[in-house]
Amino acid sequence: ELTEGYSGADIEALVREAALRALRENMDTEYVSMKHLLNALKVVAPSLTIEMIRFYEEWGRRARQKLPRSLLHPLTPI
Repeated sequence: ELTEGYSGADIEALVREAALRALRENMDTEYVSMKHLLNALKVVAPSLTIEMIRFYEEWGRRARQKLPRSLLHPLTPI
């Protein structure tokens, strides 16, 4: 829920920012905590708009309809 509207590239930037924050706090750290991720969320904004998300959802539905049933996962809604 926290990353709704974030693309894969946005998530990558978010994790990178969180890692940098963890390193600034302690150069010897081996972990990124939720605190670092939550702070990174304050500066890394999502790039996908509601319209873009709707477009990709509709595109996915149409693409699934064109695939042969044998290629669809049994639990995939059609």
